[in-house]
Amino acid sequence: MELIIYKIGKTAPEWEGLVAKYLSFLKPDRLLIEAIKPERDLASENQALVSRINFSYPVLVLTEHGQTHNTLEFSDLMTTEASVTGRIQFLIGGAFGFEKAVLADLKQKGAKLISLSPMTMQHDLALVVLLEQLFRVKTIREGRKYHY
Repeated sequence: MELIIYKIGKTAPEWEGLVAKYLSFLKPDRLLIEAIKPERDLASENQALVSRINFSYPVLVLTEHGQTHNTLEFSDLMTTEASVTGRIQFLIGGAFGFEKAVLADLKQKGAKLISLSPMTMQHDLALVVLLEQLFRVKTIREGRKYHY
């Protein structure tokens, strides 16, 4: 499975250790994190993210307005989404998230809106939580225990 995570801004130094830890757990899966330069306004920032998407592949948008999943449900979603192309793209917004119109447009184009929590969280924390869940999905796919 190939995973691409598009996020606004570089990962802050205080989060780099956790990101590196989970990236090491996810090997040998192909995973790319592309940090996109923050823009001055939300519309420009959203456009910078959306312009990276290839809609030939599944898109999962992380937003507090999305559907929540437990780990097993998330694993099933990942399996279903990757079954045709083997690739999944994730979008993590910046400090101000996504405009509602952008979310509606992405959804209309086939993107799925998912929530890691109904609470708003800082985008680097969202990245770490996503990576941790991707690790759990990997352990489930490999038939190992995912809950220690």
